[in-house]
Amino acid sequence: MRYHQLLRLVVSLLCLMITQISLAQIHVCIDPIHTKNTPSNFAGFGVFMESKTWPAGSTVKVKFLNGNPYFQSKVKQYAEEWMQHANIKFLFVNSGEADIRINFDNSGGSWSNIGTDARLISSPKATMNFGWFTSSTSETEFRRTILHEFGHAMGLLHEHQNPKARIFWNEPKVYAYYIQSQGWSKEDVDRNIFSRYSVGHSNGEYDPTSIMHYPIPAEFTKDRQGISLNTSLSAQDKKMIAELYPFPKIARPTAGQMVATVKDVTIEHNAYNGDLQKGMYIHANFDVDNALGKKCRMIAYFHSANGGALKDKNGKFNTTDGKVSAGIDFTPIYKNASFNKLSAFIPYDELHVGSGETKLKVTVQFWYSGQLLGQSAYKYFTYQDGLICDNLQSETYYDVNNGIEIYPIFTLRNGMGGKYRVSAYFHSVSHGPLRDFNNNYNTTDGKVAVGEDISPCCPITNYNTGTHWGYKFYIPYSELHLRSGEKHQLKYQLILWDGSRKVATSDWVYFWTRV
Repeated sequence: MRYHQLLRLVVSLLCLMITQISLAQIHVCIDPIHTKNTPSNFAGFGVFMESKTWPAGSTVKVKFLNGNPYFQSKVKQYAEEWMQHANIKFLFVNSGEADIRINFDNSGGSWSNIGTDARLISSPKATMNFGWFTSSTSETEFRRTILHEFGHAMGLLHEHQNPKARIFWNEPKVYAYYIQSQGWSKEDVDRNIFSRYSVGHSNGEYDPTSIMHYPIPAEFTKDRQGISLNTSLSAQDKKMIAELYPFPKIARPTAGQMVATVKDVTIEHNAYNGDLQKGMYIHANFDVDNALGKKCRMIAYFHSANGGALKDKNGKFNTTDGKVSAGIDFTPIYKNASFNKLSAFIPYDELHVGSGETKLKVTVQFWYSGQLLGQSAYKYFTYQDGLICDNLQSETYYDVNNGIEIYPIFTLRNGMGGKYRVSAYFHSVSHGPLRDFNNNYNTTDGKVAVGEDISPCCPITNYNTGTHWGYKFYIPYSELHLRSGEKHQLKYQLILWDGSRKVATSDWVYFWTRV
């Protein structure tokens, strides 16, 4: 039998197996962006592309290219649900130019361009498509599909491709299903299912309840931990979109009231101030009305991406209550003044976040004599200092008679020339750390462990990835000091050390052995 015939048979058999376990037809949208090497310097809850979000307060025009009135009414109904949590307005128009153009084509799947990418698509081409609505479509399916696609239109990405998601895919079954049911190629499955977004797209949090998450049947994972079909906005969806599109913190201004309206905020990284301190500039473009001749102040406030304000430690870049901030004074010379690229600088050292990789956000506020004039949306970024480790994991090989060989798999950044160590720590699942009795494979406090030192040769060094394998360590079964003649359930965990600093920790690896 030829290879392609065998492959077709295997795919058919796997799909039959999936059908026999009552797997329902899964409708998923097609990822319109390529996930590899996506540039980013931001982070937030879930995954999103902040550089493609609309300015807060925008009115985004939406037009239908076709579709029956009932389908159109459902799109209007559920798209507007986002507006309850985000400072953005979807204005549905019947003619003229539009930012988002919607098609109903059941031969093309469901998809949307990401955020402001819609403006790069020449009219009258569609920027969003709904690909499976029929007269029998349920209300739940209308809601979850429309919310999902308009999430993309506001800049959100697929949550299952969050770099911090721990989904142990059963890849053969996933390939089989999507090749057979969707007509996808293997590359399509890789791009839409298995590929991860840049680490910079996430603050380390993963939301399996997000409307942006694909449903994952238990049969698609090795540990049979599936994700249900999410049909409404999660609490974190609402929180994140409110930060990306914040509502004004001041009431609608009255005639003659001082008010600042933010147009845009950008971050310039790796810059230097006049004292040659390395840091970042926060640039703001904004209008301020009715503040002629008044000394105002622009202040940038820094927070962890999860919400908490950064605490100042030396009184140099701070608020009166001890939070990290940077500011600059300005005095409008017109009643209705516009400022372009007014900038506040903060040295990286003054963020006081320590070594490693930290997900942060910044918002800009405008003040006059204790009165808040206006505030920007949050801008997200990732700060890195010292050794950074990406995704520490391992491959394990068990020699039935002799011992265990462990190949750590990870990528190190910013560590060239330094000396570090990866160690594996062994535990009994039921009794805790294994005790050492001969000082051959042990920690300083007498627990069983094995490890090797490393010294990266490049700014970015990959260990045991692709064709480059060789960094490993080995421990004989006899050095686990187990009671003979019994079967033992054990586990080990890898830890990467920079001196006494714990840089990264792997998931536990479970196994059985008999000695």
